[in-house]
Amino acid sequence: MASLNKTNEELKLSKLFDVSKFTAVVTGGGTGIGLMITQALQTNGAKVYITGRREEALNRVVELYSTGPGKIIALPNKDDVKRLADEVASKESSGIHLLVNNAGIARDNNTRFSTNPKPDSKSAQSICKATQLLFPKGPLV
Repeated sequence: MASLNKTNEELKLSKLFDVSKFTAVVTGGGTGIGLMITQALQTNGAKVYITGRREEALNRVVELYSTGPGKIIALPNKDDVKRLADEVASKESSGIHLLVNNAGIARDNNTRFSTNPKPDSKSAQSICKATQLLFPKGPLV
């Protein structure tokens, strides 16, 4: 709750978005939206642990963007949530303040993790069928 202070000091941009005392974990932090979230947090002072399927992408993010004032730390090859949690807990005794559970997309053979076929997004019939499955009672208005 904001105080009745006339200066509104706590509402200044530099204080409103200050995450310098935050520790965050961003899954999928090596590319796309996860990378943008990682950059924004790091630029505003947070310590950010990033995870992802491709170690080289994570290491590249650390190399290019961990320039301060915050810090980016790559946690590659995390096959399961328990191991990730244990590693972060061993490094951060006070825990994390923010978890960004960023979903990923497997678009090609380098990022694919499933043998399920891709949905056909070019066929109008397939799109119509998918829409009917998602909204069986018709479109939301």
